[in-house]
Amino acid sequence: MKNIKLLQNLSFASCPSLIDVDDDAILIGDAEGPNGAAPWVIGHTFGAMCMIWARCEQDALDGAVDAGMMDSCLLEDSDIETDDDGEEIDVCRLGNASEPFCLSDVWMGQVDLSALTSEFWFELGLAQGACQGTLYS
Repeated sequence: MKNIKLLQNLSFASCPSLIDVDDDAILIGDAEGPNGAAPWVIGHTFGAMCMIWARCEQDALDGAVDAGMMDSCLLEDSDIETDDDGEEIDVCRLGNASEPFCLSDVWMGQVDLSALTSEFWFELGLAQGACQGTLYS
């Protein structure tokens, strides 16, 4: 488990400043560092769901969904409400399959790169070298 510091200048008001993320929830993916994708932590009321490397919030959400890390927010078709015009209410379609998700309890924050330890970067490099999907596979 890693204790991750998050930046607080984003649009999610409930984003914590520090959060614990399980090693098997830290997705390696496109971990390119400051010149490419940035690390994001996505969570909800009960804590962090995952840490993922992405170029923007939308890519982070889509990647987390495609990796199966946000299944707790997935909506069943029977749970989707529509307004009088047939538009879905409080539904966000995410991932390659454009599945329906409820993000009402979800927060996300970009990781403060300067707060990541050399040990973290070392473990990340080892995981990338071993072609692992997560920090702990």
